Amino acid sequence: MQYFPENVISEFLESYYSDIFSKLNLDSIYENRIDENKHIYRFYYSRAFHDLIVISIDVYENNYGELHFKKFNIGRYFTEREIVIDSHLKLIPANINNLFNVIEKYDFWNTPTQNPYFKGLDGSTWIIEGLKEGKYHYIERWCPLQHENVASGIGLKMLGLSRVKIDMIY
Repeated sequence: MQYFPENVISEFLESYYSDIFSKLNLDSIYENRIDENKHIYRFYYSRAFHDLIVISIDVYENNYGELHFKKFNIGRYFTEREIVIDSHLKLIPANINNLFNVIEKYDFWNTPTQNPYFKGLDGSTWIIEGLKEGKYHYIERWCPLQHENVASGIGLKMLGLSRVKIDMIY
């Protein structure tokens, strides 16, 4: 399964994230780009000292949607993949429009994929993926609350829409 476009990030990172996404049994949003009716956003939130979170939002006709929230206890080196929370939530047009406003405000679709900031060992990795009208885009950031509004703005909005209380956002 191909999760990311070729030659956009390093082979190492493409292989690393693809391996993790595969182990978590996540669908490839990138491969769905052939269906121009698909409209999807996903937030992958990996924290050094807390459970991994993946939120995806499928947008349907008339701006209704569905949010899927998964929280994983991944163990060391992704050897365990226990799902701690697996919930689904219907979203109304007001929720979807709020998300669209944040995506537009931070110009997600034109934001560079590559992380322009130093990457550390501790902290968190935020990946935001989007698919709309056959166009796929993603950004990857390390600890964006410190440097960057695009990933943090969209990620925080998706966390808020999930209605799940999250300890320690960093």
